[in-house]
Amino acid sequence: MLFNPPRIIMIKMTRILLLAMATVSFLPQLYSQRTADSEISEVHIYAGSARVTRLADVELESGENVFQFLGLPSNLDVNQIQVGLKEGVPIRLDNLKFQQTEDREDTSEEKRLKDEVENLRDEIRLLNSEKKDQTGRIEFASSLSTSFTKSFGDYQTEADALKRAADVLEFQQKTLSEAQAKVREIDDKLVDLGKDLKELLEDLAEETKKTNQLQGEVTVRLFAQETGAAQLVFNYLVANANWYPSYAVRVDSSNNSMELVYQANIWQNSGESWDDVAVTVSTSQPNRSGNVPELGPIFLQPNQYVKRKQSVRGIAGEEEVYGVQDKFFLYR
Repeated sequence: MLFNPPRIIMIKMTRILLLAMATVSFLPQLYSQRTADSEISEVHIYAGSARVTRLADVELESGENVFQFLGLPSNLDVNQIQVGLKEGVPIRLDNLKFQQTEDREDTSEEKRLKDEVENLRDEIRLLNSEKKDQTGRIEFASSLSTSFTKSFGDYQTEADALKRAADVLEFQQKTLSEAQAKVREIDDKLVDLGKDLKELLEDLAEETKKTNQLQGEVTVRLFAQETGAAQLVFNYLVANANWYPSYAVRVDSSNNSMELVYQANIWQNSGESWDDVAVTVSTSQPNRSGNVPELGPIFLQPNQYVKRKQSVRGIAGEEEVYGVQDKFFLYR
């Protein structure tokens, strides 16, 4: 049997070459993905939802570009995401994907609140430990009075027995008073710290809830004809938004005039901030289909009368009289 090592080496080199080519072809896609910052430019509020429009200034490279938009509402409608070009280098949209961030890191505000919560809990633990020590002093002072009273009869013949009893009583009263005052002071501090801790935990829960509302990610893959700057515009539909009208009447009695003011009251719970954003309101419902429904045919035909018997009962004097009467019923 002949041994042919060059073939084995050639196969191994071929596999290494293919692996290297696959790695090289994957690297451009890996490094081409970039995070794009965007700002809300306008919001259109419907009955029960809102369409949010964002603008993003990006630098495009000739060919493939992949951008990732972070911090979007987690509950946005994945079927209502639209991406386009407002100005700049011409592009061709290739793919769009929405997902929610998993295993996110704490925000700076969450870290700050958690640090304050931990510091408060450490302080509460120290105060509880100190309170335990003071409670032990109170128990010691109380037991000291009891034990001294029991053994006082053994030393009542000594000349300084009363003096020693007075010293013990003074020490016991002083220790008891100081320990009780310290416990009251600690209890007051614990009450205040408990209130502060409750407020911090509520703030942390609210911040976490708000942050979890903005864990949506939109990844856009597009191709540019050339290198240059562009402004992308994309919008999406979010729930938890609504508006309702209200009216204000202003009467000026000096000139017998009246002004009727039409106002829009807006609320939203998407997690985003709509401060200093152009807002328009509408009574339309974008989730409803705008297709005209198909109406079924209605067939006309002559009315058909059917003769039917019906019993009729009447009363004549004291006797009941039964008879039969013809009556016609109309079937439609």
